[in-house]
Amino acid sequence: MKKGLFLTIILGAILLQLSCSESEELKPADNPELPDRGYFMGVYPNPGSGQTEEEAFSQASAFSEFVPIAFDDKPFYELPEMLSGSFGERYVTELTRENGMFPVICLSFFDDSIRLMKPPGMENATLSSPSWKARYRDAALDVVRISKPLYLAVGKDVNLWYERYGSGTGGPDDFSEFVELYEEIYDSIKGLSPSTIVFPVFAREIPDQGREVDLSVLGLFDYRKIDILVFTSHPCVIESLTSPSDLPDDYYSSAFRYFPACDFGLVDLAWPSSDSTGGEKGQADFLLDVATRLTRERGLQLKLLGWADLHDRDGQLPVGLLTSDGDEKQAFEVWMELFSASGNP
Repeated sequence: MKKGLFLTIILGAILLQLSCSESEELKPADNPELPDRGYFMGVYPNPGSGQTEEEAFSQASAFSEFVPIAFDDKPFYELPEMLSGSFGERYVTELTRENGMFPVICLSFFDDSIRLMKPPGMENATLSSPSWKARYRDAALDVVRISKPLYLAVGKDVNLWYERYGSGTGGPDDFSEFVELYEEIYDSIKGLSPSTIVFPVFAREIPDQGREVDLSVLGLFDYRKIDILVFTSHPCVIESLTSPSDLPDDYYSSAFRYFPACDFGLVDLAWPSSDSTGGEKGQADFLLDVATRLTRERGLQLKLLGWADLHDRDGQLPVGLLTSDGDEKQAFEVWMELFSASGNP
């Protein structure tokens, strides 16, 4: 056989193998069994006083099935490299999966000031810039390839951008640009990994304005491209609320007037155990209401129930299930009752 023909055959075989590998469907690395209670429970295992991260994640694994991995201070364009290196090995593999939990990974596209995260060289980019959109889309696909999460949030509190910049204005940062990009990313991820559960995370409140969000933003999305409707929720920021009992029964279910029935999730839930918000009892009452009166008793198909922090953080509102010293609060007792429940508590 001539050398040129041999090399051509070998090259063709390599290209065929690469083509088959790229077209092969990915499957999430996580396949958790749904608990008898009907939904997964998760908390971010921030360490208490004198505790290591290893100890906090191990502790949480006794009463938690998932860990939210958002890291809002990490730009989305750095996440693929981070997740493929020691960062991903530590937080996704060692601390989360090796403790029997699964990650819920989130790619934020704006910072705490609700300004676009801009990769180096894109300082003048806007939400409508094709180069920026391509970078965000590629980052989402890379995260799927690298970490293979079962749950992937494409954007966190995305409607805060809507509240700030509006939709239908025709401006370069119009929220409709994100809606279009999200739906494009959704299709791309489903083509790569059909079993990945893809969704944006919406905020239920506007913290710096002490009010609820405009839920009509949900009507801007194609509901067929949101696998689960997920909110972050800190209702204690609403100025008119003094007690969890002040929350109307349809506080979450009212969202479904804009959305056909689908699975529902709550992550980054928080209610402080401060005296002004009812103390430990107020915090515990809120958690129980979230799992019963405000969700399943309204017919919602609750699938994710995620609390913000395991421990209180020094200098911040005490929203942890435990104090910074590790003492159990009343909310932790409710958490354990829910965790151990079969069906409705």
